Amino acid sequence: MYSRLDKSLFQEANVYCNRIEFYKIVSHNHEFIEFAYVEEGEGIHFLDGKEVPFQAGDYFIINQGVYHRFCSEQKITVYNSVFTPDFLDFTMTDLPDLHSMAAHSFFSSIILKKDFPPEELKFHADEEIRRLFLEMYDEFEGRRMGYLKILQADLMKLIILTFRRMSATDFTIPAQANETYNRIIKYLSTHFAEEVSLCRLADMAYVSKEHFCRSFKRYTGMTLTQFLKKIRIREAERLLLETDLIIGEISRRVGYQDEKHFAKLFRSYLGESPAVFRARHRK
Repeated sequence: MYSRLDKSLFQEANVYCNRIEFYKIVSHNHEFIEFAYVEEGEGIHFLDGKEVPFQAGDYFIINQGVYHRFCSEQKITVYNSVFTPDFLDFTMTDLPDLHSMAAHSFFSSIILKKDFPPEELKFHADEEIRRLFLEMYDEFEGRRMGYLKILQADLMKLIILTFRRMSATDFTIPAQANETYNRIIKYLSTHFAEEVSLCRLADMAYVSKEHFCRSFKRYTGMTLTQFLKKIRIREAERLLLETDLIIGEISRRVGYQDEKHFAKLFRSYLGESPAVFRARHRK
């Protein structure tokens, strides 16, 4: 059984907090972002088709539109804080989900990876984060003067502390380096069919090859090889749909001299051969 939770939960503002106890919950998605903290219990969180184990002290970010459900053989106690981005600031009114919120100027200097697989949005709370969840619930239930401002501040702090964790690595990319990596991405977007030199890219970023590879993955969420394959396959899709070029010529235009290798790669990304893709989508 599936269900969808809509914004009718919200009353005075686009925020809602609760504390619930249960064993299992129906699979559902919702029109808002959810932070769910497990105070008691352990089990499996079915998250966008994946099974993610959890225990007391874990918390999750569930993005807008993602189906999920908790399941356990014992009682689970969960604190939920749900909201839409505009609750944090009016400039986020048109932002639909976590991805767009992370790209907003409020957070762009903190979190650089914009694509978050749901199973990676699981964390273990320290005492500071645990207190934030409990305080938000207490403020929402009490509705004392100024409670919305406290909720706003607590949520902002929770998000920033979580984004810090998502950005924690053995190195960081300074905000001023964004322009450099954007320039490299633009270069790759126009030179993807060529033999791309790692040395040249590292020189463009003024770093070693090893540092460039780590930084590039941190900035884009992909290795250089994965990024090039994605660009090439997207261009191949376009050529298949918009031109009458034979598949061998398309293969060469996107950087693959071996047509069989290109066809195998295309199938691994889209689940069908270039010929089938063209016939089905153009039809």
